[in-house]
Amino acid sequence: MELHLVKLTLGSRELLAFGRTQNLLHRELDQGYLVHAALRAIFGSKTPMPFVVEAALEPARVDPASGASQVVLAYAATPIAALDAIADPVHRGIVDWRRSASRPVPMLDPGRVVGFVSRVMPTVRSRAARPGHDGSGRGHGREVDAFIAACAAAGDGVPVDRDAVYGEWLERAVARAGEAGVRVESVA
Repeated sequence: MELHLVKLTLGSRELLAFGRTQNLLHRELDQGYLVHAALRAIFGSKTPMPFVVEAALEPARVDPASGASQVVLAYAATPIAALDAIADPVHRGIVDWRRSASRPVPMLDPGRVVGFVSRVMPTVRSRAARPGHDGSGRGHGREVDAFIAACAAAGDGVPVDRDAVYGEWLERAVARAGEAGVRVESVA
């Protein structure tokens, strides 16, 4: 499988307009969730994942009042031209296609060990119904931080190692991805 590193430039005005139409603009809004919702609207099941909003990597260098574009770095199974071709016509204007690009990720030799930094928020699906939800049909349960779920499962007063919980979550995520021969050797 070929993999591409994608740089998508999202127009701030267009992203905010999308957020307004989806009723996503409120005080507690996570910028990452707004970007996630926009990418899903644009690309559907072909959404490049995982992704990071570049400003999250160096927030001190970003002036939120500048109205600057949001740059998203992500992985995709197809290059930028193919993503452009499948973009939903209603929402494709959120992306500044002239300032977006991609390049293939180099293939690694079998057996090669690599290190990487991952910025994720490990979540699991809780079986507990969301407050105000009757527990039937779609939307049953909710996503919660994996550590909080592990603490709830262990019970009051039982110590839980946050690093161990997150490491196990990463190992399960890598195993679910199903890439032959890929495994987590250590987590720090």
